[in-house]
Amino acid sequence: SHVEITIPDAFLGDIMGDLNKRRGRIIGINPNDEGEQVVTAEAPTSEMAKYATDLKSMTQGRGYYVIGFARYDPAPQIIMDKVIADAKARAAEEN
Repeated sequence: SHVEITIPDAFLGDIMGDLNKRRGRIIGINPNDEGEQVVTAEAPTSEMAKYATDLKSMTQGRGYYVIGFARYDPAPQIIMDKVIADAKARAAEEN
């Protein structure tokens, strides 16, 4: 997903660290006219599922974001292995 996160300057380090944990890639950081920072990044959609709640928590409710589709990318092997194992386990339970 392509994401633009607008935050007060004081929270920039926390947001960058969080995006890295979510396998995100920072594209750019620019100030806006209100003195806030706009972080442009890409991250897997699956990693951004609960981002609204996490962003509120990290920024004391002062950050917001816009998210959109960027492109499809292959998942890392470790993620693929987990998805396949989970699917096999569900299939075994159904039989």
